[in-house]
Amino acid sequence: MRSKGAAQRAAIKDCQRKGGTDCRIEFSYHNQCGVIVAADVGFSVASSETVDQAARNGMEACVRAGSKNCHLYFSDCSPAELVK
Repeated sequence: MRSKGAAQRAAIKDCQRKGGTDCRIEFSYHNQCGVIVAADVGFSVASSETVDQAARNGMEACVRAGSKNCHLYFSDCSPAELVK
């Protein structure tokens, strides 16, 4: 998306389309990759330059929190935008 606001509105709409009833923005990222790591109870979020690094960071945070069955739930990257 070209702006943070547009990205947040699109994310809320996507959540609602998928049946979400308590959709809210937990974190955002720009020119990076972001992940959500889900567990039996709760989740963690992380961002980094690559999906692999963001996933490692998210998994480490999930395990540090003492969560069980941590797994990658979502990943996506925000490509860099050429500014002229």
